[in-house]
Amino acid sequence: MGDEKSKREFSESLEEESTLGASDAKAPRLDWKAALESLGGNEMNKAQNEPRRPGIHTVVAMLRQPVDRGPAQVRQRYLAHAMKNVAPLMTILEGAPDAHLRWLAAQAIAAYGTFLMQRFWTSRDFAWGNRWDSVIPHAIVMLDTRQPFMKRAVSWLGAVWAGDVKKSATALLGRLTDSNTSNGTSTSRLIADAGAIPLLVKVLREGTLEGAFTSRNVAYTLRNLVREPRYREQVFLAGAIGPLDTLLAVGLPDGKAIAARTLQKLADPVEGVDSELVMQMQSEVAKCIGLPSANYAAISAELKKRCV
Repeated sequence: MGDEKSKREFSESLEEESTLGASDAKAPRLDWKAALESLGGNEMNKAQNEPRRPGIHTVVAMLRQPVDRGPAQVRQRYLAHAMKNVAPLMTILEGAPDAHLRWLAAQAIAAYGTFLMQRFWTSRDFAWGNRWDSVIPHAIVMLDTRQPFMKRAVSWLGAVWAGDVKKSATALLGRLTDSNTSNGTSTSRLIADAGAIPLLVKVLREGTLEGAFTSRNVAYTLRNLVREPRYREQVFLAGAIGPLDTLLAVGLPDGKAIAARTLQKLADPVEGVDSELVMQMQSEVAKCIGLPSANYAAISAELKKRCV
């Protein structure tokens, strides 16, 4: 399928999807055939001479290719289409008997990390409320990779794919917490309750040069979480300060800035955080960045210098 044809069919499909993605944690899990059908098209019977909506091939193509900057309504439709497809793609990867279908689903899943972190998105594009909270469990499965089907996929597709999937998982969680920051929804609570914080810190601690964008996405998610004082203790106790300091030293420029902001938030003596805990976090941050005393003003000034 040519790129221009893919774009045209994809754009046409967006017009049909005005009711995408209402969050429903109790929704029944799709089987792989229903999941495939939900993507549009009829990949199982290409001999039919009926008009086909874009299917899994077009989903892969559009996630891989940067979409043009356009009006807010168009950008939001692209995002809605992408978020709607997370669950079906994971179901196909887990259950489809056809190896090519599983491979296509794997390629799409691996493309979310780049797609969601394109620079042309704006914070308003992620004002989702809790519309996509149902995606959280799938992002956790991508991040953890302990599910048998994820282990099989990693064994089959290799370390590069596994790294790309972690990038996708952290991008999904980052954008979902963007939504929480914008709307004050329950999204961050659901992410924390799902055990994401220790997993995120583990990924950050294991960060490599090849995974620089993943480390940046982890810091992005943690920064969004610690904007709410209630999550600072969990992030601190998970051991985030050391890995964030490492990212501050060796990360990409925007990763350094995000790490600095996260560390600054952890050291901030805001109302709602126990004073003894604040002192512990300030002391740990000061020690990591080489300051002799745990003074918030000094910590903040040093972190601003480090991320320039």
